[in-house]
Amino acid sequence: MKLWLASLEDSGLDTSEPFKCHQDLYAKIDSSPLGDVPWQCFITGFSEDLRVPVDAPSWKQTSYEVWTL
Repeated sequence: MKLWLASLEDSGLDTSEPFKCHQDLYAKIDSSPLGDVPWQCFITGFSEDLRVPVDAPSWKQTSYEVWTL
């Protein structure tokens, strides 16, 4: 939340906090009227076509799950 607020301050946008804490954020998400929309997942990472060197940082050698609505 602090990083979010800092990014708003840097951009000159409204800096009033949209959520008091992470529980407030979760409650807002849980109350969303889009509750019947299924989550979808895809996996992303660097393509083997890019031939990532074996000594590349571990984050480049890892696949990541991304969840969206």
